[in-house]
Amino acid sequence: MKNPIKSLTSIKKQLADIKRCIGDGVLSISEILVQGLQVLVPGAGAGISLALGKIFIGSILALICIGVILRLTFRRKHADRVLTQRVSFSLKSIAFLLALGLSVGFVEMTNLPVRFNQPGFSLGYWVIVVSVITVSYFWTVQIFLKAFSKKTKDVQVIRLG
Repeated sequence: MKNPIKSLTSIKKQLADIKRCIGDGVLSISEILVQGLQVLVPGAGAGISLALGKIFIGSILALICIGVILRLTFRRKHADRVLTQRVSFSLKSIAFLLALGLSVGFVEMTNLPVRFNQPGFSLGYWVIVVSVITVSYFWTVQIFLKAFSKKTKDVQVIRLG
């Protein structure tokens, strides 16, 4: 009579071999089906990505349109409350001169190479200098508006139509 333990181990080995063969067969069949689908429908991945891209771009454009519409509606409601303040030419020129002085101080404090004969010169540093001049000009104009504005209640109101 045969040993039952040996027969059980041989049956387990045979089952494992059968599972492995079935798994390999399923994988090979699925690979064949995928390759056949790729042959039948060339560029299917490109079509899917194109459709998703159109959906994405459409949603972005819709959000931009909603933002523009909301901006225009709220601008119309608040336009009657906009107050105007004018700055005289002399205050603007003083603000510009102060902005130039602030930018010169900034360049000297940070040792930016802004002259052509300095080592490490690059035109990119001039972008920094111009942005410092612009920011400091508008900053000083706002300070002058607060400091020298008239404290009367006669303020012009902008009317839209």
